[in-house]
This record gives sequence, structure tokens and C-alpha cells, in this order.
Amino acid sequence: MDDIYYLDRLNCQVNLLQKNPAIAAAFSDYICRSENDYNFGHNPSEITAAATQLSRVDTFRTPHPSVIFRKSAVLSVGGYQVDVIPAEDLGLWVGLSSKFELHTVAVPLL
Repeated sequence: MDDIYYLDRLNCQVNLLQKNPAIAAAFSDYICRSENDYNFGHNPSEITAAATQLSRVDTFRTPHPSVIFRKSAVLSVGGYQVDVIPAEDLGLWVGLSSKFELHTVAVPLL
């Protein structure tokens, strides 16, 4: 099974970025289901910039498939760094959070 996005996902996250130029990346809550549609539950995300920054090392709180980010911000911190593989996602979040805010749309969009 692959990731499934709610129809309003991009609209919700783009609106957050448009209203807040200091935000470089926006995550969302997500619901985890198995291939036979067993619902493992809703995984809520942090809703403030500080809490999102602190939770960036917890894959249950910063789900990479839910993120939308500003390309200019990612490029300004050097993008994904090959020297930190297999933690390139974490490296990107650390780099972004050193210069920008990271936020979450606190509704399930994934």
C-alpha cells in the first residue's frame, strides 16, 4: 500500500506557508492503516514551531511523506546531504530549523 493524501492537503499546507513567510516546511498529522484497512490510529503532530522543532527526530511526529517545503529554503541549507545518509531527512530538518520555522497542520492530511 502506498501513501494516500486527503484532497485538501496541498491547499491546507500552501495556505499555512503563504500566511507565514518565516515557515520553511509544514508537516501534517496522519492516519496509519494496514493493507487490509486495519486502522492503527491517528498520529497527532506538534502544533507550534518550537514543539515541531523538538519533535523533528521522532518519525512519528515529522512524517516525511506529509511535508511540503519551500524549495528556496531547502536550497539555502544545502538540500539533502549525502554525508549524513541514512539520516538525510533528519539532516534536512535540522538544517532548516537552524534558519527557519517548521510547523504542522494539525489535522490528518495523509
